[in-house]
Amino acid sequence: MSMQARVLTEAGIERAQKLLRELREHPDRPLVVPDELLSEGPWSMTLGGAPRVEHRQMTTRRDAVNCLEALSPPLGPEYIDNWGFWSWLGLFHLQDILHTPERRMRLSPEVETFVVDREDRYSRRDSYRHYLWSAWRLHLKFGSDTRYFLDRDIMDTGDVVRRITNTQRTFNSVGIGHLIVRLYTREATVKRGYRTRPGGLDHLLRILPQFELTHDVYGMSPEALLRILPPIFREWDAA
Repeated sequence: MSMQARVLTEAGIERAQKLLRELREHPDRPLVVPDELLSEGPWSMTLGGAPRVEHRQMTTRRDAVNCLEALSPPLGPEYIDNWGFWSWLGLFHLQDILHTPERRMRLSPEVETFVVDREDRYSRRDSYRHYLWSAWRLHLKFGSDTRYFLDRDIMDTGDVVRRITNTQRTFNSVGIGHLIVRLYTREATVKRGYRTRPGGLDHLLRILPQFELTHDVYGMSPEALLRILPPIFREWDAA
């Protein structure tokens, strides 16, 4: 069954958050999203030109991206920061993501994984936690680098994702995110000691502000960044 996507209202988001808290506190309860929460006021409202969506089981972020790419009409830039839309979509696909008892038990205490508080809807500090939004944004931003991001469990946020998305400056930079993927990941895994060893991720994020004094580090390509960084970082490129 398919339906046209909608936008959760403030009342809808509040009710959705309550539903998620109850599911977390009582994991044995049936996982049921009330139809009226998705299709009726005052919980949700129509969105002009919104795509039609249908249920599809999701295990990895790539599953989510494939589902989102198949939407018609396709998602445009006007949807990126529409938290009412992403909250509605997260609720619609709740059962598609939590499709086994084991996945139900992993339901995050952070409600942002499915819905986003409208009062904080313009903050990206925690928005990377939203399973569908983060998958889509990582796909749009990193293109060919997305194997590490997408070929992972959709419920596994991961430290690398958190570091890249933690600030808008890092996420929107030309090369820092790509460099992190290039140096510290291999296919769908992170390299051993990627955080704490010399030249590791902690070292990189600690040293970049020093280079910001003399270089536009947020506007540089990964190759340009490697040229100005100490040689220890280039060793990770070959590891």
